Formats: sequence, C-alpha cells, structure tokens
Amino acid sequence: MPKRLFVNNWKATLTAELAMGGLTLSVDAAQAAKLVGLGTGDYYLLTLVAVDVAGAETAWEIVKVTAQAGGVLTIVRAQEGTVANLWPSGSRIAARLTAGDMSTLRDAAGSGGGGGGIPDAPDDGLNARRAGAWKRLHGGLFRVPKPPVGYDLVNLPQVNTSLGQAWSADQLRLFPLPVFDDITVDLLRCSVSTAVAGNAKLALYSSDADGWPDALLATGGEFSTGSTGVKASALAAPLTLEAGKLYWLALHCSAGASFHGLSSGGLVIGGSGITQYTCVRRSTAYAGGLPSPFVFDPAELASGIYSTLMSLRRSA
Repeated sequence: MPKRLFVNNWKATLTAELAMGGLTLSVDAAQAAKLVGLGTGDYYLLTLVAVDVAGAETAWEIVKVTAQAGGVLTIVRAQEGTVANLWPSGSRIAARLTAGDMSTLRDAAGSGGGGGGIPDAPDDGLNARRAGAWKRLHGGLFRVPKPPVGYDLVNLPQVNTSLGQAWSADQLRLFPLPVFDDITVDLLRCSVSTAVAGNAKLALYSSDADGWPDALLATGGEFSTGSTGVKASALAAPLTLEAGKLYWLALHCSAGASFHGLSSGGLVIGGSGITQYTCVRRSTAYAGGLPSPFVFDPAELASGIYSTLMSLRRSA
C-alpha cells in the first residue's frame, strides 16, 4: 500500500512557471534529490506558497510528489481541498505538516495501533454563529453565492444605481469585503463614471485582529482615469481569499475622477451618535504608493461616502 514519505526542513523555489494544468514542476536538482524513496507508489506532500510584498503568506496549494528526476518532480495537483493555481518561477515550495497528517494521527486512536491519537474538540457552535454573522453582515438574509470561474465577486449588497462620487486627488478609500467561500482571484475591477486625467490602482488588504485594514495582500496594475467605463486591474499572481474572513478593497487615485457605486449609503462599519461611517479614507500621495501595513487610524473613518462598485474575478 502506498505510504506518505517525510523529509525534515525541505524547501525550494520553482525554477520555472507551473501552469494551472501542469503536472510537473521544476526545482534545484540537489533539493529534488533529497526526496528519496519514490518510484514504488510512495509519495511526498509539498506545499506551494504565495507571499505578498510584506512577506505574509496569501495562497497555498498542496501537491503530491510521485516521482523525481533531474530536478523535475511529477505531481498530483490540488490535494486536501486546495486549488490548482498558476505559480510563477521563484514561488516557494516546502515540505509541511498538513491537516491530513493530523487527521491520520487523530484517527489512529481507534485503529488498535496503540498510537493514542488526538481527541476531537467539542463543537460549541462558534463556527455556526460566525457563519450566521457573516450572512447577516452582507446581503441581508442571504449569503452571496460563489461566482463561477471567470465571473466576478462584487462588493456591493445592493443594485448599483449611481454615477458615484468624486475622489480628491491623492486619495485612498477602503471598503470592507466579507468572503463566504474560499476563492482564488486574479483581477480587480471598477468603473469610472466621470473621467479626469490621471491614474489609479486597486488593491486588497487583510484585516487585523479587530477587523480593520492591515497588511497589503496584492496590488493590481495601474489604469487610466482619463476615460469612462470599466477598468481592469490585473494581479501579478492569483490570490486565494479564505471563507469567513474580512478583507478590504482599496482604490487609490492620483486625480479627482468619479466611480460608479451606490446612490446612497453602504455597509456601515462604525458610528458615533447618529453619524454612520461607510469607508476608511486617507489622503496620501499617489506617487508614494500604497501603505503597507495600513495602520488604521479612527480619525480616517468617513461618513457620507457611498460605497464604490468594485469586483474581483474568480480564476479558480
């Protein structure tokens, strides 16, 4: 019976791009040679990892290695519920402990092997309460469906009916994005309603422990605000978002263009008396780039800002 093989402290980087449908990957031959014992049906599990500009891990794929020769590893993709992505040359790959390994150890308690195993933790309903909270937060009583591959996850829970509001030059606005399903995205979009000569970028931030913008996960390509219509901002590499987490969509402009969005209101993220805040707004020079980490300041909470329409294309 094929068995799982292990190796301590093994890591490498891809020496060539791994396409979404690729079944072999390339690493340094000396590192590949450390994966011994293959060719008899036994296998290693390795984890591919994407990192953002701050060094934080943002996407993963577990692959099964069944053979190696001269630095080329034969693999089976998307193990243990992970998704096959496109991985550029230079991407990190390492031998890591997986959830499947821990499940095998836990289940050994009932196999008669005397391994002891790990008992299941009691379900106190916390996950169900979290799921319910996310559903109430976004889209009223209904969760947002997972879009088909090639379609967009949209940030607004209501119909877009407005030509939007004008930005000031060198302004950054961030709007919350609850995510219900694990989803990999490769493109961000928005729509310019009133053109002004200049440029803009879309980006994604993670949340800190309190839910406010934190690490810069990905920045899309620059686009011109000098013409109206939908603008696409491609990511340098696909990014996987995790179900149940709150992310922040950011739009940074060099000039005062307007963007399509809601005709009024938006997802309320805080308040003070009868004042309701719908976004985080910061004046920061466009030429200086996006802040990373963001470092939230309550003074930057903004009221009277209608949510801007932004979307993310699902790639896998």
